[in-house]
Amino acid sequence: CLEKYHYPKPWKHEWVVPAEKISNPASIKDLRKISLTSEFSLTFEGIIKDWIMEDIAPKIDTSQYGNQKGTSTEHLMVNLMDMILKLLDNNNNCSAVIASLVDWAAAFDRQDPTLAIQKFIKMGVRPSVIPLLVSYLTDRQMQVRFNGAYSGTYKLPGGGPQGTLLGLIEYFVQSNDNADCVEPELRFKFVDDLSVLELVMLGGLLCEYNFKQNVANDIGIDEQYVPATSLKTQQHLDNISAWTTQNLMKLNTDKTNYMVFSRSEKEFATRLTLDGNTIDRVEETKLVGVWLTTWLDWEKNTREICKKAYARMTMITKLKYVGISTDDLLHIYILYIRSLLEYWHSTLTGDMTHDIENVQKVCLKVIL
Repeated sequence: CLEKYHYPKPWKHEWVVPAEKISNPASIKDLRKISLTSEFSLTFEGIIKDWIMEDIAPKIDTSQYGNQKGTSTEHLMVNLMDMILKLLDNNNNCSAVIASLVDWAAAFDRQDPTLAIQKFIKMGVRPSVIPLLVSYLTDRQMQVRFNGAYSGTYKLPGGGPQGTLLGLIEYFVQSNDNADCVEPELRFKFVDDLSVLELVMLGGLLCEYNFKQNVANDIGIDEQYVPATSLKTQQHLDNISAWTTQNLMKLNTDKTNYMVFSRSEKEFATRLTLDGNTIDRVEETKLVGVWLTTWLDWEKNTREICKKAYARMTMITKLKYVGISTDDLLHIYILYIRSLLEYWHSTLTGDMTHDIENVQKVCLKVIL
């Protein structure tokens, strides 16, 4: 491989397993394809990955929390919440923070291999690895595997193999500059999730909406209006849209939305657009597995993790009555149920803490 800059053809064969994004998927859009490759390929990719990361480390976006040693979704959420609270605390009560949550459609599948190689070179990957990466991304094939059945073999015209080490690095490199228009401290990435913040000083921006000219169903009669042209967020969205077009990708306008965090008594509305479509304002959203609300509390998140934990408790009950040992049941509880509950514990109210602790009491009652 290394001497001839040639990636073996059998190692470029992907067995794709469809993974559900939501329960009871109704279309292809509700599935995520996980690419499985040869174990020899994964071992070799680990070596190449270390070389590439060593070369590109100084140029990786500091706002990227995914696949970075020493960081995780917890670090992203803590820093995101910390920045929102700092912006609100350090300014008067006539201010707000707008958070734009940007989503790309089939981000891994839409990657262009030629653009990826150009960006590998631009980010300083050692020249001896580039021909090997070209070979890795050329003439890839896939088969779908589902419930023991296999499809025919198909050639892949592009995209990145999601589930492989080099496929993830390819996406990192290709999307490294997708939000360079935003200040580093105001952008937060986790692989293909992007959140952008803006502090808005409402004084001087608020105006009355002209209902005589256009009747609106998204603006209240008693709400004041902030034109999108007065916000940096709209400029950021336009720049991100331009980057998306240049890199042959596509934004998911249905899943892109925004939230408003404010301590001001003045209610206001605005209209942000993306690719000519108005994006929705939401009061709550799920970001990297955590429910975030405009009220900055954890009641919704606590309720959801308890609901999920109780749903998994049926597994403990069934295993108990088929004779699984107590030690094994405790291990299963720790791995599959308790792991859900150990999140944001220091920021919970007494009632929320009680709800979480009650899950453990019920589980232990069943096990013991």
